[in-house]
Amino acid sequence: MFQRRYISWLLPYMPGGRKPSLDGGIVLRDGWVKALLVAVVAALVLVVPGYAFAVDEPGIGYLKVKCKPEVPTVVYVDGVPMDGWGIKNVELASGEHVVSFSDVPGFATPEPVIASIVSGGTVSMVVGFVQLALLQVVCEPAVKSTVYIDGIPRNDYGVWAYVEPGAHSVSFGEVEGYDPPDPQVVDIPAGDSAIVVGAFTLNPEAGGPTGFGCLRVETSPALPTTIYVDGIPRDCWGLAWLKLPVGPHEISFSDVPRFTTPDPVVVDVSECGVVQVTATFIQQGGLRVVTAPPNSATVYIDGLARDSWGIWLDLPSGWYTVSFGDIPGHVTPAPQTVFVVPGQTTLVVGE
Repeated sequence: MFQRRYISWLLPYMPGGRKPSLDGGIVLRDGWVKALLVAVVAALVLVVPGYAFAVDEPGIGYLKVKCKPEVPTVVYVDGVPMDGWGIKNVELASGEHVVSFSDVPGFATPEPVIASIVSGGTVSMVVGFVQLALLQVVCEPAVKSTVYIDGIPRNDYGVWAYVEPGAHSVSFGEVEGYDPPDPQVVDIPAGDSAIVVGAFTLNPEAGGPTGFGCLRVETSPALPTTIYVDGIPRDCWGLAWLKLPVGPHEISFSDVPRFTTPDPVVVDVSECGVVQVTATFIQQGGLRVVTAPPNSATVYIDGLARDSWGIWLDLPSGWYTVSFGDIPGHVTPAPQTVFVVPGQTTLVVGE
């Protein structure tokens, strides 16, 4: 297979001090040298089929992405899943490419970044995932009070959610028959957790809120996704009858590794009504590709370059074709078509 990269190593410097170049056509003063070069290349291709030769391909650069700390995010380039945990070295067409990341529970997802690839160059980026803190809020007794964190209604009855490290104000909404406790401030370091207990006082004359509807969200299976309402993070795992203003609201979800995230949905909340939403997460399978012996061959999935040296990527269940780029001095393995099974890891060895 005669592909990509450089061919100038085939022959030494030619008479007249010029080196063969295929970037813009063969530029040699001596016609017999040009003919000899073409004949040598053609003979090698015919005699050694499948052997790797490197041909310069204009407009190709490289991208490396390292996640700090190492987390099981999927790295996307222009919306295509490339590899898990990072990108070791992948070839891309020169130009601007959008690099984005799937969510990892317990970490703040970095914003997408632009990688400007130049021909023959390498862009190396280190992307920071900031560890969050875990805040649990409990109503005592268990009453239908809306829990507010920094003034934002997060859930009713209680909260179990990831928040940014630092100080947060926790307050409680009105409940019929009870007086809510005073607001509390809690300071949580990154990677740590805290529990806030709101003790309600019995008061038969206390009234509750009016003019709202309720939203209940369940995840199937139960997963630590963060549930967003109108783009605002509310709680993890589910929502227990969160009070909302009457009208339409968009419900969306953060990613969970090894699952396909459901699409956002829009619901219409009516006064005194209850809207129930079940968010179904479809389990994916793992595709692990290794090169034997270990080498820097580009790994392709369904014809798209994803990474080099190997891949460990979560994908929806289905058939995928894995192929490999050429490495000078090695025979390129034949493509392999495999089926990715949900909840399992499929291993492909290129040797």
